[in-house]
Amino acid sequence: MKYFIIKSNTSCIDNVNPKSPASSGRLDVILDFIIESLNLRNSVRRDVIVYAVLAGCEEYIIEISGKDLRRPIHSEYELLNLIVSGKLKMWREGFQVLLQRLLSNGVKLYYLHEKGEPISKFRFVGDVGFIIGDQDGLTTSDEKIIDDLGIPWISLNSIPYLSWYCSVIINALLDKV
Repeated sequence: MKYFIIKSNTSCIDNVNPKSPASSGRLDVILDFIIESLNLRNSVRRDVIVYAVLAGCEEYIIEISGKDLRRPIHSEYELLNLIVSGKLKMWREGFQVLLQRLLSNGVKLYYLHEKGEPISKFRFVGDVGFIIGDQDGLTTSDEKIIDDLGIPWISLNSIPYLSWYCSVIINALLDKV
């Protein structure tokens, strides 16, 4: 399985305007990330689970698995409707607790950052997860949690990419493995 964990310290699901996800701490960035992580041309990536950590208000985690989708999600509005209608798993939990749980379940985690080691130096086998920041990146305290858990920093390039683009690149790289 491939896991993508995206954290946003600005996005908030409380009082979200369904007609304008960008107005809720750039929730649109998170929605686009989820869509691009799971969609595969005309089908869904069944081997991907995405966790979106929303910490702009109360800290929530949204989980969406490709195995649970019958068809691709085509828009931010369609995905947001699934979230606010309670059709996706959502609960209150901290970023650190989520990472610890994944690690204890045998998932090998990596933090994607332009200052990390080149991704070409790594070999990915088994269940792997990639931690990615939103448009603002992760905070220093988030990165301390990652370091304290011994999670390696990896890089696609020395320049930052849009978060959704990172998931597309990683999926493409792992499709070849």
